[in-house]
Amino acid sequence: MKTLKSKDFVVKQIKDLLAKPPLKQIISSLEDAELCLVGGALRDLFLGESPLDFDLATSLSSEEIIKRCSKAKIVSILPNPQHSTVLAIINKHQIEITPFRGEQAESSIETDLPLRDFTINSLAYHIGRKEIIDLTGGLRDLAEGILRANKPAEKIFKDDPLRILRMVRFGEGAGRKVEEETLNTARALRHLIKQVAVERIRDELVKILLLKRVKEAFYSLDNVGVLEILLPELAATKGFQQNEFHTEDLFNHT
Repeated sequence: MKTLKSKDFVVKQIKDLLAKPPLKQIISSLEDAELCLVGGALRDLFLGESPLDFDLATSLSSEEIIKRCSKAKIVSILPNPQHSTVLAIINKHQIEITPFRGEQAESSIETDLPLRDFTINSLAYHIGRKEIIDLTGGLRDLAEGILRANKPAEKIFKDDPLRILRMVRFGEGAGRKVEEETLNTARALRHLIKQVAVERIRDELVKILLLKRVKEAFYSLDNVGVLEILLPELAATKGFQQNEFHTEDLFNHT
């Protein structure tokens, strides 16, 4: 069980971050919209770590976000037309801004958070209401060291199969136990990883390779069944015995 920072402590840290670049400029350009800091920054702050990435969710459409950023002389792009996430760039900082998910007419932060990948990534700070929002038990799972997909897990992985690799990175790769239903669902849907653009897979594998627990992460890739799909040459080294000077097979030695 991890001891998390208190909500009061995290709120103070967030207020400090919002008052400084680069978030200050973004918030100023979107000031009359409903706006929330979401995801990894909240997770990191509760763990007492300095956030490296910032994600925002808003009531504005992608088109309106880009329009307002342009008016504020902030560079912004829509990297993937199939998704609505806008990437704003300020002095080498990249901030993802996403319209609230859910039915368009009724979308809000409350409809958005349960549609995100894992409970620990479904935390939010509502900038207008100045409150932490945790609808899916993310703080509980964060404290207990558990990675759990939001429900239904099948929909979470089908909506974006890259989440199978994210499960490895945020799960065993970060020293967390993957909840049983989450793991079993990812295994059952592992074939869907073939549908993901190779560039996105590459980027996620690079993040896994940079982990301190890269060995555990690759065992997890194998356990889920995606290693043989993505890296068949590496999977083929399992059970390949070496000479008498090695006690492990080639896979474990590698």
